[in-house]
Amino acid sequence: MNNKYHVSNQRMYNTTTLHRTVTVDGLSISYREAGDQSNPKLVLLHGFPSSHQYHNLILALADHFHVVAPDYPGFGNSDIPNPNEHTFNRLSEIMEALVYHVHQHDGTAAVSSCESSFPAPSMATRT
Repeated sequence: MNNKYHVSNQRMYNTTTLHRTVTVDGLSISYREAGDQSNPKLVLLHGFPSSHQYHNLILALADHFHVVAPDYPGFGNSDIPNPNEHTFNRLSEIMEALVYHVHQHDGTAAVSSCESSFPAPSMATRT
């Protein structure tokens, strides 16, 4: 059977993912951002290796959320930190500062992480 048409199950998204950086305590932190900034905020924390793993999810969520997916220090396109200062607590502080900066200092954002995302529990319990 000669089929002239190819049907794909891929959805076409009407959004753009921006690749940005912000400097946090001297480190350039790379992140992906999509969606209207007036929408509810959603931060996607990854495991290994970078925010690229969320590429399709960012596009799918951007119609309803302002989505930010950072690359941790030392991963993706973010700077490599000093090994003596590279702790889980320090990593969560850097991610908190990024969220604060990107979400216009309002301090509100839902954070989602994959099972190997180590800063999320520390961020959630920080007072």
